[in-house]
Amino acid sequence: MRDWLIDSAKGGVPEENVAFVTSAAFPDPFETVNVGGIQRTKAEPTVDHLRGCVEWILERHAQSGKIQLGRRLYVYFSGHGFCVRDCDGGVFLANATPDLVEHFYSSSWFEGLYNKAIFSEYVLWVDACSSPIPMNLQPSESTLAGQVNNLDDGRRFVAFSAKFPRKSVERRMPDDQIRGVFSYALLEGLNGAALDEQTGRLTGENLRDYLKNALKEFLPPQDQSNPDIGDEPAFGTIDDIEFGQFAAKTFQREISFDPRHHGMRARIKDGQSVVVLETDAGADLWVVDLMPGLHKVEVEPDTELFLEINGESSDEIRIA
Repeated sequence: MRDWLIDSAKGGVPEENVAFVTSAAFPDPFETVNVGGIQRTKAEPTVDHLRGCVEWILERHAQSGKIQLGRRLYVYFSGHGFCVRDCDGGVFLANATPDLVEHFYSSSWFEGLYNKAIFSEYVLWVDACSSPIPMNLQPSESTLAGQVNNLDDGRRFVAFSAKFPRKSVERRMPDDQIRGVFSYALLEGLNGAALDEQTGRLTGENLRDYLKNALKEFLPPQDQSNPDIGDEPAFGTIDDIEFGQFAAKTFQREISFDPRHHGMRARIKDGQSVVVLETDAGADLWVVDLMPGLHKVEVEPDTELFLEINGESSDEIRIA
């Protein structure tokens, strides 16, 4: 996910603007430290590391002297998780035990940052189980203070890897690596699988619709039939957010003209009657690349033909 974020052609986030906390950055096995004369295992990361990321954002905002720190905030979590309902949960930390359930209430902290209104757009992706929170545990709410007016101006995209109370899984993916199924599907979508082929746009709605169907495709059959494993993400607020602009997919067509049209002007218009291509008709084939949808070929002075482009075809189009 970090690689996608800092890729200038994808997430476009400058590397210095990314805070990255991963268990791989800490000793394995965990270090042993002396605490009050007792040897204790120092399991990391802890809630302090994640809270530190929030503090870093707030400090940068204060130093900037601006109303908003940036256009979009991405927040991504992957690990062992919990939920109290759909899209309302967090992750357990490395130092969590059955008795001391150390955790980070991701949804609450994300909502707290949203309420600060220091970005225009907020994205939350959580790849973790949406299992019920342990009995008698009350999630620790965000301690972020402050709320501004006009909160409706901030756009959001919120997705959890599974609906409450289902589990998320890691499996061997098509690239032969063990990965979180949701994270793999998410990156596939962000890298172009979710785009609208007609417009080349990849919006929040495109991504949501893709993930609804794609997640189960990456699950092995035994997981698809397991009622405890989520085969569809849970979605919170999905606003009008764009995740990329790709070159729209096109399909090639060959157009030939009757001799009576040679030397005349030929035009192709899209479904909005906008001229997208034109040429002088001649004896040679006119080879064109067209986006999916309805098009019209016009040849002066009075010939026209409608074309429906919806896939590959080797048929020659004859303008008589």
